[in-house]
Amino acid sequence: MASGPQLPRTGGVILAKAASRKELCDVLMEDPFYQEHVVSYRVIEFEPNKICTGLEALLATPPVE
Repeated sequence: MASGPQLPRTGGVILAKAASRKELCDVLMEDPFYQEHVVSYRVIEFEPNKICTGLEALLATPPVE
């Protein structure tokens, strides 16, 4: 959904939405940088419950209007 470098440049962040942790890990393991041992990933799961307008797709359950 979004990605970019950390500041200072010590790594990066990927904001992703997947049906399961396994699904996300499967996608990350296809990354050529991962396959060549250039990067490693640490997956941190969270459940967003507050969002700004335009990011409704992040919620597991859409807001009631």
